[in-house]
Amino acid sequence: MRAQLKSPRAGRSQPKNLGRTGPNRSKLSPVVQAWQAGRALTGGKSTTEVASEFNMLVRTVSYKAEALHLKYGSVFLCDQGVPFRDSMLCGLRTASGFPSASDFERFVGLNPGACGPRRGGSEAIRVPEVARVAIVWRDKAIRALTQVTRDKNRPYKNFEVIHTFLPNLGALAAALVETMTVTQLELRSQPDWQMADVWNFAAENAREHGPESCWHRIFCYLHEIEQILGSRLGVLRETNSIAGFVRDLLGERYGVHPQQIKRAMQSGVRTISAKEMLGLVQLAIPSASVVSKQAPVKSGAGGRGGKKKGFSTDDTQDRILLAAALEVAGTKSTYSMAPVLYPLGPHRTRDAAESAMRWLRKRKAVEIQTARSNMSATRAAEIIRTIRPTS
Repeated sequence: MRAQLKSPRAGRSQPKNLGRTGPNRSKLSPVVQAWQAGRALTGGKSTTEVASEFNMLVRTVSYKAEALHLKYGSVFLCDQGVPFRDSMLCGLRTASGFPSASDFERFVGLNPGACGPRRGGSEAIRVPEVARVAIVWRDKAIRALTQVTRDKNRPYKNFEVIHTFLPNLGALAAALVETMTVTQLELRSQPDWQMADVWNFAAENAREHGPESCWHRIFCYLHEIEQILGSRLGVLRETNSIAGFVRDLLGERYGVHPQQIKRAMQSGVRTISAKEMLGLVQLAIPSASVVSKQAPVKSGAGGRGGKKKGFSTDDTQDRILLAAALEVAGTKSTYSMAPVLYPLGPHRTRDAAESAMRWLRKRKAVEIQTARSNMSATRAAEIIRTIRPTS
């Protein structure tokens, strides 16, 4: 120890350690670039987790985050190029049509109280655990609903679903077009560039242009499209239409056709009402709180082959309850209700299902009306999730 204190280089940086960070910098660990720390931070990791992952000091991660304008005072997860805030969670609940926060939390899989008020109001940054559950559910909903609405006879269009859930998609696409145009020039001049080089290029521009620039937004969005963009760098080098390339990128990101992305960003697109969207969501997406259970069996003569107790798939009464629940949820057309109450299959065509649905609504109109008048939205959602006729 004394010999070390007497050393003329004691307390000074050692040449062999220059460019290395962390408590064990005498070990030959690779140099960590700012974009690597930024990618981890925008993906929902804390400064402590990033420091542990790259063997760095926490303060060094903080310096890199500050240089990239990523200092928000708390851990965050970026969605569409911006930190996921309370206003985005409330907007998602409003778009999906759930009247109460508790119903939305149960359906999506959030912890009770996750949608409650937060210090900081609508600008409060939500923790990555909450943000990730909400984002994954939203993307799942978009994919499921665009599958449901592909039939031309349905009153809902794919691009209306996209516009309802992603109302700010146009601003994101514009930022992508601007940044990808410049990135294309660099890719053409640097044939050996890979995704890491694109990350570094975006980080340098984000640092230079500031937190309000399109470069900063796209740097925060790259973690969502890294794999997609990385596999399309060759296409980006050669394409003559950056706008078309961006639509392809967004279409693959959200699982829809690029043409639907284009139509969703046009002016005058209808936003699906909350009541209509709630009906669609409950039909297309199973609730996260539903646990599949086998219906109990009521003992019959001989103790075997007894009649099932509870919801019977062949019982007209179950279909009356389900029809009433669908109407409460906002689904009222015969076309939409028929395949739910009378599932299509090898022995039942759509025409047959619609014919059966019309018969039920005509012959059991009073029973359906009575059931509907005494049914709450919560009870309707429970019935829709529970009763699933199979025959």
